[in-house]
Amino acid sequence: MSPKRLINDAAEFALWLSPHILTNTGRVLAEVISTPKEEIDEYIDILVEMAEASGGGVLDPPQEVGDCPDWVDTGSSTLLLRSARS
Repeated sequence: MSPKRLINDAAEFALWLSPHILTNTGRVLAEVISTPKEEIDEYIDILVEMAEASGGGVLDPPQEVGDCPDWVDTGSSTLLLRSARS
């Protein structure tokens, strides 16, 4: 089953990603797993396609959650809120 088909079949949620998540996914693939750059680019493209196919997308989240001292957790919380609203 293709990733797009899998996401389209999961009508109860939307996948939201941030540039930060995508950048760090690529970094981990490169530094930890030694994935070639072409494969990383393809993987990131597929993640973005999956997010868009699900009704979500890539969002640089504004800080809607302000009570968390860690800006990464704050951004993740904002993505969760956005996902729940979709």
